Amino acid sequence: MYIVVEYLLLENFLVNYLILYINTYLVKINRRNIRLVSASLISSLYSLIYFYPSLEFLIGLIPKLLFSMLIVIIAYKFVNIKIFMKELLGFYIVTFIYGGATLGVFYSSKSIVANLNKPINALGAFPLKYLILGALVSTIIGKSIFTYFNEKIIRGNYIKDVTVVINSNKVELKALLDTGHSLKDPFSGKSIFVIEYNMLKPYLPSAIEYLIKASNENNFVEVEHLLNELNKELSLTIVPFKSVGKNGILFAFKPDNIVIRNLDKEYEKKDMLVGLYAGSLTKEMGYGGLLNYELINGGEANEQTII
Repeated sequence: MYIVVEYLLLENFLVNYLILYINTYLVKINRRNIRLVSASLISSLYSLIYFYPSLEFLIGLIPKLLFSMLIVIIAYKFVNIKIFMKELLGFYIVTFIYGGATLGVFYSSKSIVANLNKPINALGAFPLKYLILGALVSTIIGKSIFTYFNEKIIRGNYIKDVTVVINSNKVELKALLDTGHSLKDPFSGKSIFVIEYNMLKPYLPSAIEYLIKASNENNFVEVEHLLNELNKELSLTIVPFKSVGKNGILFAFKPDNIVIRNLDKEYEKKDMLVGLYAGSLTKEMGYGGLLNYELINGGEANEQTII
């Protein structure tokens, strides 16, 4: 049996680069191609130890583990232990998915009996088309897995159950603790809990729907008229906001009470306004409100913890 070393090195280089590249995409790592190329090149040279019996001790589990850690550091640069462990875990997951996907594509492409009778040489040339197809399949599978677990983490850590009491009516909803949400009433300084209007619509005066429509149409004469009418039932505050590429106003009011549940604790917010958002916040994650992250992580003076 003859093995073309140049082809072996090129094949290993491409496979290693694909794995490292897919990992940057799935784990969302800022990449530099020069580092990925360097790590892939060094990793491909590792395959040459099989030709040197004196280096067989480097084939063991511990040396391979240490070498993979070195490759991850070279590819992504060490920042801190937490990020490093995330990168390393992603590297292993992508490697296993890639290997399984490539073998799966290979064995499903032809007759099962024919493939089982055809040995695969670990050092020989694995057909390039299966390496490419394996990369595509593993990217799709990996993205699905990482998306699922990311959503699960977000749901567990950042999406909370909230009860809003309006005129003795309790409205149950889920809210996202948003680190980028810091909206406050410019006059009172009270925090704004942004909630989709449709979730509270049955418990609010029907004229608010016309108020929001008039505001969207920049009909400020009608807005002023409706505000004066609504103040007899519900006192509303105009809160200007700015987001990416968009400026506007929210109509806010003070509910009877707001209770936020986080783990085994409940936080009662007695001095917070609810801002009515006319659009939809999200469909995939299932939340209908946005809360300032510091309301739970850091807290405010106007809260009462209920055990």
